[in-house]
This record gives sequence, C-alpha cells and structure tokens, in this order.
Amino acid sequence: MKKFFLIMLLFVCAGLFAQNVSLDQAIQTSTKAIETQLPKGAKTAVLTFTSAKQAFSDYIVDELATALSLSKNLQVIDRQHTDAIRKEFNIQFSGDVSDDEVKSIGKQLGAQYVVTGSIVDNGTAYRFRVTAINVESAVREGSPPLNININDPQVTFLLTGQRTTQSSGASGNDGTYKIGDKGPGGGFIFYVENGVYMECSEELGSYNWNDAMRATQNYKGGGFSDWRLPTMDDLNLMYVNLKPNKLAGFTDNNYWSSSQTSKDFASYRVFRNGVQGNGLKNLTFSVRAVRSFSF
Repeated sequence: MKKFFLIMLLFVCAGLFAQNVSLDQAIQTSTKAIETQLPKGAKTAVLTFTSAKQAFSDYIVDELATALSLSKNLQVIDRQHTDAIRKEFNIQFSGDVSDDEVKSIGKQLGAQYVVTGSIVDNGTAYRFRVTAINVESAVREGSPPLNININDPQVTFLLTGQRTTQSSGASGNDGTYKIGDKGPGGGFIFYVENGVYMECSEELGSYNWNDAMRATQNYKGGGFSDWRLPTMDDLNLMYVNLKPNKLAGFTDNNYWSSSQTSKDFASYRVFRNGVQGNGLKNLTFSVRAVRSFSF
C-alpha cells in the first residue's frame, strides 16, 4: 500500500514539476514525499535549508518541521534540542552539511533521519529541493525537485526583506489593488509589491495552535485552497498596514502565527501594541488566514 501511495505521489510531483508552484505547495508536496518514503514512527530532525538569506532558511526549517509534525507518522525532534546541537557544531540554518556532519549530528540528536534542503535561482524559476538522509547509511531519500514561480510573494519577501509600498492603482478589472482593498479571495489586501499581493481573511474565530493550523488550511474563501496561517512577518505587515488605519476589523487580541519555537510553544503577535510573544499551543488566540497571488 505504501509503495502504491509513493508511485501516485511521484506522478503528482511529476505534474507539479512541469509547472511552477507556490512556496506553500512546494513545502507541502516535499514533506508528503518525505513522510511517504520514511518508516512510520522514524525519529526525524529538520536541520538546515540552504538559501541566500538566513530569514528564508529559518522560515523553511520551521515550516518543514511543522508540516512533518502534523503528519503524525514521524517523530519530529524538538527544535530547541536541534538548535542546541547545531550551535555545538557551529552550523547555520542556511549552511550546507556534509554526510559526516549529518551522521554525527543525527546520532547526538537520537535521530534516524536528518532533513535538509535548498532553493536555487535558475534564472526562470526557483528550484526547491528537500532530502531526508539516513543517519546510519547516509542514503538520501529525496523528494522530487519543484519549480517555484520567480515572482512568488513569499519567496520575494523572505529573500529581499522588502516591505509594502502602496499601489497607486484602484482595484477593479485591471487587476490592481491597494492596501485595504478586498482581494479575489474576499480578504483584505495587506501587501502590494510589483504586481504581487497578499490578503488576509476576516476573523475565523479563536483556536488553540493546532486547530488554528487546520482551520486556516481548510478555509476556502473565494473558492481558493491556498489559505494558511500567517507567519510572524505576515502578522507584522497586517499590524503595520491595516490595524492603525482601522482596516479589516482587527481587535486588540493575540493572533497566532505559524512559527513554532518548540514542540509545545508557538509565536503570536499582540495586536493591542504589536508585541511578539511565545505561548503554549493549547492557549486560545484569534486566527486569520492569509494567501498570496499575482497578476
């Protein structure tokens, strides 16, 4: 049965490889491929992701660990433990690791597999790769490489650090939006940059962190299925661009982000004053979903 699912997944990935996908799609597809290839219950550590920017690598390491944890089929080692070992070996999130380092680090973590990855600009798209390395044999269980649109808003933001500049155009049939407009998914535009946009939903309710992840992934505003829980950077943009202007109906509550700081804690932002915090995942905070799109 597992072999059948792996074959089907390879067909799906082959189809995705033929077209550009979003960063979120690349993460979800790659983690599903890794999950399918590894033994059920395998102890797994997400170690590094090679990119041009540390912020990008940090984000992807978090997202890969979160996606693998949610699968329930693997035992994902706590990030705090992984961070401590990484510091001991003087390895950055964004750095390359040798097979010998993987073996040494994996054994200290008690991991059976270590997950690494990379993103490379090939001129027309970003090539996204994720690999699980067997700590004992150094055999690599890789997911098929995927191409991400060169204008993907998440990749652009994480690699360049550019903040929002408001568009001078008005929303309408010409496909341009400005901050605060209603987007195609029925949300509120909070990011505008060179034809790339991000929108946030209205309040989805109050949830603990795990339920917040599911609620945003299951949200289908405007018929779109690419909604997700916002990153801390997304929440900052919403707080800076929408909240002061009383747009999108934000309260002074705490809002969950997708960023985990450990197995039991995740980050949130207080919309009363913009302060960032880390809270137990079983706490109940407000939730908004976000998505990105371009023309």
